[in-house]
Amino acid sequence: MAGHTRFMNKKMPQPSRLLELTALGITLSLAVQSMAWAVGEASPSTQNPAGTSLALGLAIAYLSRRRKIGGWLLYFYLQLFSSLLVTLLMLPQTLTAPLPEQWDSSSRYVWYLVGTIPMLLAMVSEMSWGIYLLWHRSEANVELLKKILLALCLTSAASLLIDLKYFDDPRTVIMDGFTLFFAVIWAAYFRRSRRVRLVFIEQSWDYERQQAEAIPLTPKELSYVRKRASIVGLVIFVLLLLMMGNDLGDKKPEAEIFYVPLFYGIVAALLGRYLPISRSKKATLQAS
Repeated sequence: MAGHTRFMNKKMPQPSRLLELTALGITLSLAVQSMAWAVGEASPSTQNPAGTSLALGLAIAYLSRRRKIGGWLLYFYLQLFSSLLVTLLMLPQTLTAPLPEQWDSSSRYVWYLVGTIPMLLAMVSEMSWGIYLLWHRSEANVELLKKILLALCLTSAASLLIDLKYFDDPRTVIMDGFTLFFAVIWAAYFRRSRRVRLVFIEQSWDYERQQAEAIPLTPKELSYVRKRASIVGLVIFVLLLLMMGNDLGDKKPEAEIFYVPLFYGIVAALLGRYLPISRSKKATLQAS
């Protein structure tokens, strides 16, 4: 990626090769764990498909925040490349599942196609255009990626509802939930992120200048983002806790049933705290 080959300020030390290798290791680890979970060799109660990998990914995103492709934007690409690896590793299963002879119910087969194919197309489009954007940076390409992310939100939401109604596979339901969760987050991020605009549209990223020009939040804005973070984090924690409980059923609970939802709740709370405030909301806060 372009951000891996250039540095924004000569005063900044060059990131170590170890950091880049660690990022690659995280991506591979996440892909392998997610594939094992998806094919049934692990369950969310015993093999969290993100866990430590995502925690380290957050640390790398923070350490790379001065670079063009850094911070939350690097986190987006880590997640994107992990999804690409998962897709490639699961390609044989993906190609055989839509075959009619693999099914014993026509109605379930049709609902499977309706719930899966559009979401897969949206995911492939996200991967393809996200990578394309790294080398072809323009406002038109950013706008198209926003539309693709919105399409992924809609198709993953539809897939989740279909799985809940017609299929009894907790792994699929939880993975669809994660897909929807990240799709909503990244759709909001690309819509509001100043870094996205400066890196891909204006092509004028300068971390030191951005820090100097940063306008501190007013007390009302600070109170709003804190409340937003608390609500988003709590909602994600409760939803995942319920999904984990449904997956485990009558099995004896383990520690993962609490700390996996807690981890994702914290991630959601951080996003709720640091994502920009919309212009309309700022105007409302100023007027109140």
